[in-house]
Amino acid sequence: MENPLSIILVKSDSKGDRLLFRYPYVQIKEENETSQNDRKKNPYSITLLEEQQKEGNTMRLAGIDTASMNVQLESDEVLSSLFACKLELANQKFELKINDIRFVSHPALMETKNSFILINIVFALQAQCSYSIVKCYYELSKRLGLGLLYEERRVNYLTKEMKTMLKIHDDTIYDHKSEKIFDTILQKSSLAQCLKTLYFDLCSTGLINVVLNESVTLCFCLPQKAWRARFSDRKTKSQPLIDPEVIDRAIVSLKPYHGFLLLVDPSELLDCVPPSSAKILLQLIESYNPLKSLQSMSSDADLPLDQVYQMVGHLVYWAKATIIYPLCETNVYVISSDAPIHVNSPLVERFANKFPGMQLIEVISDFSLPTSIGHLTTPLQHPARQGRLAQMVLWMLQHHLLMQLHTYVQFMPSYEKPNDTSGLSLSDFGSTPTKQSSALSPEKSPTMSDPLDVPVSSSSVRQIPSSHKSFNSNMSVDDRTGSGKSEEENEDEKLQGLLNSFDECDRLAILKVPASVNFEDLNLMVRLKQSGYFQGEHHLEEIMFYENLRRSQLLQLLDKFRDVLILYETEDPASCFLGFKTK
Repeated sequence: MENPLSIILVKSDSKGDRLLFRYPYVQIKEENETSQNDRKKNPYSITLLEEQQKEGNTMRLAGIDTASMNVQLESDEVLSSLFACKLELANQKFELKINDIRFVSHPALMETKNSFILINIVFALQAQCSYSIVKCYYELSKRLGLGLLYEERRVNYLTKEMKTMLKIHDDTIYDHKSEKIFDTILQKSSLAQCLKTLYFDLCSTGLINVVLNESVTLCFCLPQKAWRARFSDRKTKSQPLIDPEVIDRAIVSLKPYHGFLLLVDPSELLDCVPPSSAKILLQLIESYNPLKSLQSMSSDADLPLDQVYQMVGHLVYWAKATIIYPLCETNVYVISSDAPIHVNSPLVERFANKFPGMQLIEVISDFSLPTSIGHLTTPLQHPARQGRLAQMVLWMLQHHLLMQLHTYVQFMPSYEKPNDTSGLSLSDFGSTPTKQSSALSPEKSPTMSDPLDVPVSSSSVRQIPSSHKSFNSNMSVDDRTGSGKSEEENEDEKLQGLLNSFDECDRLAILKVPASVNFEDLNLMVRLKQSGYFQGEHHLEEIMFYENLRRSQLLQLLDKFRDVLILYETEDPASCFLGFKTK
């Protein structure tokens, strides 16, 4: 569905309209040519390919599915008249659907010394392809037009290429059933060669890195195709169809505490960025570490955090990286629902080659239920063994065999409303504080310490989400204490002031919690609730980062107020985009 059926180059100027080049131009005929001739001819008909001729075999060797549908475009005059747009349609989206074919382009208007030239690079697609795919090809046509416009202004590149193509058209006896004209153009025109390379790249990998006139580098990606290739080991119908909109939503969800995991060797990254961005990419890769957050890598690489976001987003779009939370012992993982871990899976053999003496089925079985890395290690374990486990977890994350679960908090008190609550006060509820919770994070190894279990320094970059409500410091109980009151009365007023931040029903439920009589515990509880963290939208790692809390401190608080809080585990929206839409 993502592959183009054809690329068509049409020009329109004062001398008339002309189809200059199209690819593929090989006409592959069916065996029963006689019956085919008896049918009503349709220049846009789709014919199933049963036998591959020379050009078809070349496509098959390049990884293109030649058994798919091919566009038989026999009338170049009709095509030139269709795609030679009026000037009013220049520099905007052009889309035309004829039967089962959808044509998409962005006509570009160019001013030469003598006149105006409208150049149109048209992609023929299957009509039923999704809107996101159509949008990608429209963007590609637009970028090609801009590249040609730049080279035309610089060295008259397009004018020279058009003259070459037109001369071949005029000097050759035109035969609709012959590929001689386009074959000759392909040999003598660098623009035609570029379009052919572009077609093969779109059909094989979806990743494009071509150079126009040895000057302008065009980098482009079909994320649907690129990400599908990442799941080539999944021989099921659940291969994800990753639309650009889904990736964009994940990128918007990026936070400083996130990290990223490369899916390819660093040497394969330079082909996805133009030369102007290569330096920034190299700076980021030099500081890359799956155990570090984006904020840490930003600091180490001396790059603005927003620039790191953009580069990571670009790598994710190109299926070169995926978003993760930095690897640490407190991370909880579970087997992905569509993980291809059957005995005959190619990943089983690949894992054994990567980690000699280890079996994928045995290792991944430890994550049949949500399990933290710390649960699989001990403080007495040799660091090398811990490091090996970390490498195996990273490998399984690279192949999307594991997904990470985060703990989210929802404030949901349960209570029985009394008949009369007007006379209730703190003295009507128990004042015995709860025992300190033992829910502490596991011991940490030097290689996988929790990146958020150490308070953030005041000088570090902290971006507070706009959805968070800042705690009202004007409610400080110190401002409400009178100098003539006893310490016990002041403490009671402090607690009462904090409880007043809840409505009546929630206040009654809070008062039943023994920890509510402790000012420090209740103060932290109120602060986090008023900041919007207890609405089921922020996981523990996010709360720790933005509120500068230790994991043990936060877990103790949640344990003390467990009667009014619900904890549940699910994926982080920024890292679970692979599961948003499957097909």
